[in-house]
Amino acid sequence: MVGIPVTPNQTVTVTYDETRLDHESFTIDGVDAERQSGERLIYARWSYDTTNHPFTPTRGAQLSVTPIVAWFDSAGVTKLPAPVDEPSPFVPSAFHRNSVGVSVDAARYFELSERNSVSAGAELGWAHLDERSSVIAHGVETTNSYLIANAGFSHSLWTQEQQKGGDSRFEYTLRLIKREKTERLSDVPYSDDQFQAAFAWVRRSSFGTIRLGVGYGW
Repeated sequence: MVGIPVTPNQTVTVTYDETRLDHESFTIDGVDAERQSGERLIYARWSYDTTNHPFTPTRGAQLSVTPIVAWFDSAGVTKLPAPVDEPSPFVPSAFHRNSVGVSVDAARYFELSERNSVSAGAELGWAHLDERSSVIAHGVETTNSYLIANAGFSHSLWTQEQQKGGDSRFEYTLRLIKREKTERLSDVPYSDDQFQAAFAWVRRSSFGTIRLGVGYGW
């Protein structure tokens, strides 16, 4: 990971991650087998931040754009279907997936008073996956997209003078999540909408930040 400060409020971060599992064990119908797998992930993130605090902001704006490219490969064995009363054969198998996507995240915070602030934000994401298998004759292409819109209210339990040494506050958040998925073969989009409400207590000090919360989705 490499982070490059562009201006006092802007940063570009480039991340490269590679994971290899040479002897990953799994079981098929009681038979132990092994497979090899690996994943390579590259993404760059541009961020713009004018908030007054990275973990408990009460004023300012945040904006980030993150393109992502990933590759995944695995090789092992799989079990093919067979007629009734006949043993299912095990055959070598290989799987490959390419994916490309981008996410955009924005938030704005406003102080109403010494202790109260409100916020509004949204996150947009899009990804395209291309999957190939040596066992399945045709590949699978999938497009996923999502939107997360949220609004929040924050109330500090401490005065402005006390907040110089930390903070203790309640946070209330309402969130709308919309997801959509389309596969190339069916070309019929699948959508899912959800609402969420969350409440959290946040304690910030020189030792770090503690956030304890509960939420409900419907």
